[in-house]
Amino acid sequence: IIFILAYFILLVISGINAPKPEQQYEYYNLEQPFNLTFGNDIFSMKINNISKETQIIVNNGQNISSSGFYLFVKGEITNLGKVTSDLQFKSELKDSEDNLYILFATDTEVGGFQPNLEKNFYNVFEIPRQASGLKFFVKDKTKVIKVVNLV
Repeated sequence: IIFILAYFILLVISGINAPKPEQQYEYYNLEQPFNLTFGNDIFSMKINNISKETQIIVNNGQNISSSGFYLFVKGEITNLGKVTSDLQFKSELKDSEDNLYILFATDTEVGGFQPNLEKNFYNVFEIPRQASGLKFFVKDKTKVIKVVNLV
């Protein structure tokens, strides 16, 4: 009984000290498609291009400006499944200094995605002028984060 108890104690201690698995990444370039998985739903995403603006017009028609610029990340999404599905992916932007920029605005709330039907989207981030080496990060329900090099 002592040996069994010692075995379980050592097992618990080794589990506590076990290293956490490293985050996995898949890397892509502009116009290179990749898949996003949300349970049984699979989507194809492609980032087509980016554009920079110093002023944008918001929903109420107000013109707002930034001391930096607004980066529009434009792409397309296709539902690869057999049934209509909703898609709400999480995205963020990082620069070469590892600064993290969260979403400023988007138009991806477009309801259900019909099978094999492509929809365009854009995400807007407000970033400083000196930001460089921009990368677009997309998270799905897998443990692998998709990273798109935007330069």
